[in-house]
Amino acid sequence: MAARYHIKRLQSGTALIQGLVVSGILFLACLALLGLTRFEHARQYDRIAWAEAYYAAEQALLEGVQKIADVQAPNPVSTVYGTYSAASLPASVDPDVKDISYTIGPDPQNVPTVHQVVASATVRNKRRTLTARVQYRPPSQVFDHEYFLNNWGWWWGSAITGNGDNRSNWDFDFKSQPTVNGHIFAAGDIESNLVKVNPFANPRPFAGWAGQDPFTYCHVGTHRVKMPNLKDLSYYVSKANGTIKIGSTTIANQTFGFSGSKTGLYLKGTSTNPVRIDGIVVVNGDVIIDGVITGQGSLYAGGNIYIAGNTSYKNGPTFQLPPNHTSLTPAQRQAFYDSWVDQAFAQNKDLISFAARGHILFGQVNNSTWRSNVCSPSSYGFERLGREDQLGRDGIRNTADDGIPWKDTNGDGVPDSAAYDADEDGVIRTTNYSYTNDFQMTSARASKIYNYPTGTGGTPVDYNTISSIGITQITGIFYTNHCYGGWTNTGPMNIYGAMICRDEAVIFSNRLTFWYDYRIHGRYVHKFFDSDGNRIVDLELPIAYKTKILERGEVVSQ
Repeated sequence: MAARYHIKRLQSGTALIQGLVVSGILFLACLALLGLTRFEHARQYDRIAWAEAYYAAEQALLEGVQKIADVQAPNPVSTVYGTYSAASLPASVDPDVKDISYTIGPDPQNVPTVHQVVASATVRNKRRTLTARVQYRPPSQVFDHEYFLNNWGWWWGSAITGNGDNRSNWDFDFKSQPTVNGHIFAAGDIESNLVKVNPFANPRPFAGWAGQDPFTYCHVGTHRVKMPNLKDLSYYVSKANGTIKIGSTTIANQTFGFSGSKTGLYLKGTSTNPVRIDGIVVVNGDVIIDGVITGQGSLYAGGNIYIAGNTSYKNGPTFQLPPNHTSLTPAQRQAFYDSWVDQAFAQNKDLISFAARGHILFGQVNNSTWRSNVCSPSSYGFERLGREDQLGRDGIRNTADDGIPWKDTNGDGVPDSAAYDADEDGVIRTTNYSYTNDFQMTSARASKIYNYPTGTGGTPVDYNTISSIGITQITGIFYTNHCYGGWTNTGPMNIYGAMICRDEAVIFSNRLTFWYDYRIHGRYVHKFFDSDGNRIVDLELPIAYKTKILERGEVVSQ
């Protein structure tokens, strides 16, 4: 019995020692785990603070950008330069955020229309600093294209050639294989005679670079580019600094037609006495342009712009494709245009933009055949377009939701209106465009145009007598948020520059070729603007956005 008792005591002692060892190991493990947990908690705590500091700094940065956007012309952005604290932020700041502020100042690269915003915020011991270069009232991206339609783009005819990029804010329709030597951007689909097609499969509805290399040049489902609006000319009036001259005679100095009975201008230039436009000029009413033009500037018209005859630059660049362009790579083609732009700027070539609050019309608008070609056709005629009270969600005609209610006007949760302010002028138009009221050069309209030719008794002559039925060349950058159209019975026709509009009806004979003026493309504007502010031709092209962030980054803490 005694032996067995002794063995049991030995066994109990061994178990006790083993328990103490295990307990010690568990205790040490718990201490280690607790330390690791505290370390990981602290690390995650710091990571949260690091992220919170970034978001707080971003909030301040965007507030600085908004403050720049809110500057009303003609006030300079320098009026909001300075450092702003948390009190200037529109929303309350989280209590964890300390020492939040942003500073607005001049651009470090000394670009006049660009400004810098630097924002910082601290959360616990983590501080983040963000910076951005912000352009004030940047030119609209619509000018990056030779042909831009804020609607349904259509190229019907093998006789159409485009040497430049093209964009539509909805579907882009091709028929009979026109030639496209540039990119195609369609916010909707690429179609052929109203039928959706796959641009990457054969046969393609177009030829040229886009047909040869659709993976590079075709883009469907792209974002819609915002169309500028000229409903308010006050900004451009505030920036007006130019003149219009014919020979040695000054026709307009900065503005014209804001007082007196004459609100518009008739401008006809010749090779010896061209119409010279330098700087920014704003005309309150209609403008008629014809003949040779020269200079570097912009003309804004509060009414329509009528192209009465062929227009050409006195000292323009030579519009051309790259030599052997069919065998070049896209990069080699781009290098050619880089050089072309450099040379055109270096030689101070003519570059003029025309922007109309109304419409842009070429040819004999008073001719019945003009009306039957441009206004009357059921599929595209201007007299079939214009009303906004029956448009669909996207505001684009010939889409599936035309006339389908999408807006709830009485708050009952049920869509009851198909209205859409497509031209963003603040008014829902309830009628289509009117030939007599919107397009025709009536005697009443002509009587308001300075220098308009008159006959017996001072009565304005019929517009058909001073305009051409056979226009073959239009030169310049032309923009309107409404209609661009005309008819010519002579060809081939060449359009040099850019055509930017909402609705288009260009009816030509023989052939039509677009030649894009690459000097107005955003990549070149910024290139010259950033390298030497005195070299850029600042066209003051219509504004779509109040600000644009050109660069954004973070200042790394030392």
